[in-house]
Amino acid sequence: MISRLGRTLARKKPGLIFLHVPKTGGSSIANALRRHYPLCQFHVRAAPSLFAAGFYYRRTAGNAVGDEEVQRIRIPLVHYGVGRDAKYVYGHVWFDDTFRAHRSRGYLLMTCLREPVNRFFSHYFWNRYKTSSHDRTDLDFEDYLDAAATRVLGSAFVRYIGGIREDGDYRSSEAVATAVENLSQFDIVGHLEDLDGLKSSVRNKVGINLKLGHQKLSPADASEIKRIKDSPQLRSAVE
Repeated sequence: MISRLGRTLARKKPGLIFLHVPKTGGSSIANALRRHYPLCQFHVRAAPSLFAAGFYYRRTAGNAVGDEEVQRIRIPLVHYGVGRDAKYVYGHVWFDDTFRAHRSRGYLLMTCLREPVNRFFSHYFWNRYKTSSHDRTDLDFEDYLDAAATRVLGSAFVRYIGGIREDGDYRSSEAVATAVENLSQFDIVGHLEDLDGLKSSVRNKVGINLKLGHQKLSPADASEIKRIKDSPQLRSAVE
């Protein structure tokens, strides 16, 4: 929602583009930031943009829309949000070089990372037990490790930070190097394991004090989480 009042309330704050990597604490961070940009924010919503991509690329149930196609819908929506003078734009969007141009308009670029293996575990548990159908899996963890979707979850950081690759290869050393290099383009890079450091960076660069809550609890049974996460063999397989 964007209004003249919202722009007035946020006029002294820098603009902020938050690229939310799934299962990195991003929902808590995004909602905490929202409270500081009332009536002046734009959310690139996952479900409508997924629907738009499937419709635009004429995909069917047997020919699902690809991640790159979804991002080719979402990336322009970030620019749309900035164009509407939303001071806070956020969503599950991959990095794109064109975002850097908004620095001249006073926007900062932000994301949050997480230890990769724990992020993988968390994403699997969410996909295994969530109620919505998108990306849901019925596979047990051991079987899931052999599935094609595993490669997508395992390369999440390379995709979100490295951006769309024309060769479609997100596991190559070149793809990893691009993602590492792109981190330098972010003004704020938080880590779930160091939320105090994230709060400090946001306070110093944005001028606001974040109050973080836990937004999305894992839908998996605690015993199942413990069995998988405490297994050296399964952890090694993910690594």
